[in-house]
Amino acid sequence: MLDKTAVTKIAQKHIEKGEIDKAIAELQKLLAEEHDPNIYNTIGDLYLRKKETENAIEVFKKAADIFREGGFYLKAIALYKKILNINPSDVPTLILSGELNAGRGLTGNASENFSTAVDILLKGGSTEKALDIYKKMIKVFPSNAALKIKAAELSVKIGYTEGAVKEYIEAATHYLDNGVTDKAQAFYHKAIELDPKNVAALLGLGRIAERQNNIEQALEYLKNALSIAPGNSNALLAYSSLAAKTGNTEEGRQCLI
Repeated sequence: MLDKTAVTKIAQKHIEKGEIDKAIAELQKLLAEEHDPNIYNTIGDLYLRKKETENAIEVFKKAADIFREGGFYLKAIALYKKILNINPSDVPTLILSGELNAGRGLTGNASENFSTAVDILLKGGSTEKALDIYKKMIKVFPSNAALKIKAAELSVKIGYTEGAVKEYIEAATHYLDNGVTDKAQAFYHKAIELDPKNVAALLGLGRIAERQNNIEQALEYLKNALSIAPGNSNALLAYSSLAAKTGNTEEGRQCLI
């Protein structure tokens, strides 16, 4: 087994003499016995002194992966920052950095990492990969309706209708719950355009019509929903409530039954 201290001293002497290749060769002897992330980091710095950026990034990634797998997330994040300082367009590193920042509660940094990755991917025409990142962002920021809309728009582009409908409905419901009726209505309609038989969107439009005191329109939406899903409890409850408001108590009672 190699004497780590002795080998490190030899490498340091080579560094002092400017013999970078020899220093790297010495340190690599240690890596043959143990994948020490600190040694990888040192070798990466030496490659940078030689302006061999690709080699530097490769070993920095190895160091970061070891730290990340070992649960040393802050050290991994620091190394990802090092890599991004060299190559700001390294998408895999941006994603990994975003995930770790999100896990640490550093949501601002995570958003920056993810957004940069999305921009790069969209410019390169990688729509599906960009959509995957939006899905990661939605997990970090579940109440961000704008992200859901972006995800829906990308889903439409790649023909993923079901995913687009889901995101439009979630965004619309968020706006409706927060009193932004016009946006809620617009995105429910987008969902209906993609899936005319979507019960959730019809129920949402029914809620909006009721809030606007347009009871006839609300009942029409609910009738459409019930024609598609006769046993939908939400539709039945909403319809029974509106039926009672319009004086059709017997019809409302039958819905409840």
